[in-house]
Amino acid sequence: MKVDIHTHIFPAAIRDRREAFFRGDSAFQTLYGAAEAKMVGARQLVQMLDEEGVDRAVAFGFPWMEADHYRRNNDYVLEAVARYPDRLTGFCCFSMCSKRWPVIRTASRVFAVFRPWLPVPHGRRNGAWMRDCPVWENWRSTGATWIRR
Repeated sequence: MKVDIHTHIFPAAIRDRREAFFRGDSAFQTLYGAAEAKMVGARQLVQMLDEEGVDRAVAFGFPWMEADHYRRNNDYVLEAVARYPDRLTGFCCFSMCSKRWPVIRTASRVFAVFRPWLPVPHGRRNGAWMRDCPVWENWRSTGATWIRR
């Protein structure tokens, strides 16, 4: 079985107006600011899998800082997995260092569906980042597995 373990999908509202999502999220602008940076939805991803002979993909949204953005993108990932359960495995994400408390509600929803692995942010391997994240205690209590890069 061939599996692409790192793909990104976005709802049409984000794909069609990407510039509107640059403000407040420099990482998104860096990755998707160029017109050549391809953004696809679930249907396009499944078509690409078929064309390349890939059986399954792990589909991510984007680790947004804004609660509305990660909620919208993660909802889309959840819908895509429900639509293509034999082709897509969802991996919801957001910035764990977001200062917005809605991250707790999103985390609870994601855990109810996926029980995900949680990545350690790049450049912060010494654990200091945990003190800066307002939701750390809630995450720690879930028993989720941490991925070390």
